[in-house]
Amino acid sequence: MEQVNPLYKLRAYSVRPLLLLIGAFVFIWFINLITPSIIPIHGLASVLYGALVLIWGVSVSWRIPEKNVSRLLNMGAILTCLLFVLRLSRWNFFDYSETISRYLWYLMYIPFLFVPLLSFFAAVLTKNRNSQKPLKHVLFLLPVTSLLLILVLTNDITGAIFSIEYKNGGYTYHYRPVYYFIVVWEIVISILVFVVLMKCCNLSLSRRRWYVPAGLFATGLSALLAYMIHGGSFYLHGINLYNVQEVWAFIFTVPWEACIFIGLLPSNSGYGALFSASHVGAGILDKKGSVIYVSENFDLKGSANTVIKKHSINGGEVLWTEDHTGIIEANRKLKNLTEEMIAENELIEEENKIAAEKNALMERNRLYETIAKSLEPELTGIRKLLTKKDNSSFDKESIIEASILGVYVKRRANLMFLADKGKAVSSTELFLSIRETMEYLELGGCATELTEDGSMEIPGKFVLLSYDLFKDIVMASRESMHACLVKIHATDSFKVTIQTDAVGFFKAKEWHENELASCGLMLTEQLEDDTVTISIFSERRDES
Repeated sequence: MEQVNPLYKLRAYSVRPLLLLIGAFVFIWFINLITPSIIPIHGLASVLYGALVLIWGVSVSWRIPEKNVSRLLNMGAILTCLLFVLRLSRWNFFDYSETISRYLWYLMYIPFLFVPLLSFFAAVLTKNRNSQKPLKHVLFLLPVTSLLLILVLTNDITGAIFSIEYKNGGYTYHYRPVYYFIVVWEIVISILVFVVLMKCCNLSLSRRRWYVPAGLFATGLSALLAYMIHGGSFYLHGINLYNVQEVWAFIFTVPWEACIFIGLLPSNSGYGALFSASHVGAGILDKKGSVIYVSENFDLKGSANTVIKKHSINGGEVLWTEDHTGIIEANRKLKNLTEEMIAENELIEEENKIAAEKNALMERNRLYETIAKSLEPELTGIRKLLTKKDNSSFDKESIIEASILGVYVKRRANLMFLADKGKAVSSTELFLSIRETMEYLELGGCATELTEDGSMEIPGKFVLLSYDLFKDIVMASRESMHACLVKIHATDSFKVTIQTDAVGFFKAKEWHENELASCGLMLTEQLEDDTVTISIFSERRDES
């Protein structure tokens, strides 16, 4: 794993200047949107953009130790500022003269052509800082760029860049092939700036963050290409979103600031003051081992709780100490804390187990109490039926009736378990419950028939009400019932139909009216040929 000098990290990760620069661009862009409709100051954005670029250039001269590089970037900043001066002059001071306005337009190509070239020279100087003639192989670009500028400035004579047609006291223009060559020339040189800087960077920590300047450059380049393809500025509700000059300033300043941020451009300075003020024990030695810079906390001998580390740099090496006292103490505390946490976790686990058992017991008790309360009338009826009177023996009808109630108690308790807390229950459970009840009806001489058409999961409340209905019908008319037919329909919808020959004993009109309404169930009764048919079904079936 590559070791990185902590001082390098301190420099490379200073993101504040980059954020301030981007924030300033955004702020001035917003100012440009609201002027002059809200702020009645014409050309305010041009003044602010020019000032911002100049301030950035001054800050670069303070932060970049390579003087030749900072001079080139300062020249680029001055030319970019000139771009806004020319724009301000063209549209605010000389807009009355077409000739002056046109030549101010031509002069804007001085920064358009030379700012990318100066950036490229600065990148080459950074790469070849130890060379006696670092720009030897790229100086041919200077006359080429100068020739392109001459073609622009003499366009009125040569017409090499723009084809201008004068009509009605004004003029229109069209781009010539050389103009597109200039655009490609500017873009290619701008891209080469980052290629050169990437090649001269030996620290993988910076290379892994190449996307920061590349992404910002791509953002500005996209806005520039959109401007050129559109043929001018974009307007939204009559508001000019941006012009090419501010995009050009963004492409020049922000990617360079991003290069400083990720470490592609060396920016350390004032090593003596930095080492003196730093709490990091570090020192820089030359190839002979002599100390060049040293901090107050640096000790070459080290101690039992410190470790000396080193990393090779150009011309020597850097040493720094890492105090492990805190780590050792932290490990000791961490060990004690871990032991306490293990004991506490075991206690919490046991408490959770007890709480879970308690909750399960309370839940069972709640369910048992609910079942007992719900079935109390049936249990009371069973006790009365099975209580002997005057030492007489039990009659058959009492035993059958008690058996029917006993089956109901058993089956309904089971259904209540299944339907607890709104769970769905299979219609087959209702089928089995009714079938067992019918077995005891047959003992009393009643003919029964039970059919099931399909099976499906239905709300537990449906099952409970259907079984209660069947039980109430049986208990109300059992003595006069000779035949009972039940059909359970459970395919696309749910319906239970009960037919019996015991007419007039069960009143369906007001049976559990509120509960049926709350569940969306309906109950119907039909009398035909001494046969009563009672149906319970979901309202959705009736609506369909």
